[in-house]
Amino acid sequence: MSIEDTSRLPDWHELYRLAVAETDPVKIIHRISEARKAILDHIQETLPKPASYRELQELSNALNSLRTVQQ
Repeated sequence: MSIEDTSRLPDWHELYRLAVAETDPVKIIHRISEARKAILDHIQETLPKPASYRELQELSNALNSLRTVQQ
């Protein structure tokens, strides 16, 4: 996927917000999965051009929060 193709990726921020705000126990697993996939896709897409420390911290915090919500 090229840099131009990144606009087709879902916004991980929005999927993360939806996952942590979800209250339906049936839907939350799917929301967490979608958010985690979007975050990991974003990380993979930015490997050629490493993210800033702030963005890496934000991504790490989001993944840790999703893990906590899932538990």
